Parts: sequence; structure tokens; C-alpha cells
Amino acid sequence: MIYIPNKNWKYKIPFSLQRYSALPSNAFKGIDHYACVRKATRDEVIQNQNLAFNSHDQRCDNGAFPHVTANAETRGEEVFFAKNAIDGYFANTGHGRFPYQSWGIDQRKDAELKLDFGREVIINRLGILLRADYLHDSYWTEVNVEFSDKTNLKIHLKKTKKIQYVSIPEKRVNFIKLNNLVKDETKEDSSFPSLTQLIVQGKNIL
Repeated sequence: MIYIPNKNWKYKIPFSLQRYSALPSNAFKGIDHYACVRKATRDEVIQNQNLAFNSHDQRCDNGAFPHVTANAETRGEEVFFAKNAIDGYFANTGHGRFPYQSWGIDQRKDAELKLDFGREVIINRLGILLRADYLHDSYWTEVNVEFSDKTNLKIHLKKTKKIQYVSIPEKRVNFIKLNNLVKDETKEDSSFPSLTQLIVQGKNIL
């Protein structure tokens, strides 16, 4: 379910060879194709849900939300684009190919990801699923979450394959940012911490 504020959404078909590492091997192949769109029901809109999920998000601004952007993406490869962090795929024990696509930060210490909802929403819980292709991967011990209301929340993370949830007091926001990512330095681990999925539980405002 996506939010289209201006009633105009353009989905760019990926023709680059990179798509084969970030999408199923048969994506956009063949002769016949089919797409269907409908308006969401009131019950679907008001239910508590993952407001970050958008399997159709793209790197460019195509008029649909939620939408993610980042100041760093490993080698500019689609399999490491920021949009992978909200695509709904939770496979996190591999890397570099579907279904293990993730947000890769290109080893940037100033890496930042912004999740834009396109409107004001109510959120109450956050979830972070780290990529866990150990020993190839490292992980972040700490992440700062910056909210559009100018508040911040520091989240402490563990080295695990599971989703790490944190409940927050209900608040109204139109975007959040992940920044000040602190990589684990206690062991001689890899230099490649990555994010598989960002989950933001909450409700739409009618």
C-alpha cells in the first residue's frame, strides 16, 4: 500500500543488468505482463501497520511514499540501494544478490538514511533488521533516529540475525532519519555493516 499525494506515480522499469542481482531472476522477462491498482479500504488505511513498507520504492522520486534516500550506497549498485531497506524482504544471511539485497553504506562514517512518509503519520515502534552474513558482515552497536519533530532517539543494537524492536511514545512525524551509525570495533570483524529492513509501526491519520 503506497501513498500518492498528487495522483501521479511513475514506475521506471529497470533495464540495467544490475537488476538481476537485486530482483528475482525472472523479473520483467517474458512477453505478457499484468499490473493492477485499487484504492485501499478504510480498514486497510487505519489499521496499525508497517508504515515504512514499500516494495515498489525506487531510487528516484517517483511520486509515491514511503520513500527512502541516502547519502551513501555501496558502489552505486542496485543490490545496495537505500530502497532495499523497505522492500519487505527479510532474508539477511547473505549479500550481493537477491533475496539478500540491503542498504550498503560504502564504508562511509557519515552515512545517513531518510525515510519520508509524504504526509504526517502516527508511529509507536521501530524495528531494525541488520544484515547478518557473518563473518563477512560487521554490525552497528548504536544508531541515532532523528524525527521530523526535532527529537532524537539513540538505539543500542546487538549482533543478531533477528529483528531488534524498540517501542517509542506515540508521536506524529512526516519523516525519520537514521544517522550517527556506530560500527562495532571490539573484534576484528568485517568493515561491512548493512541494513536489511527498517520497520516503522504506526497508523495513518485520516
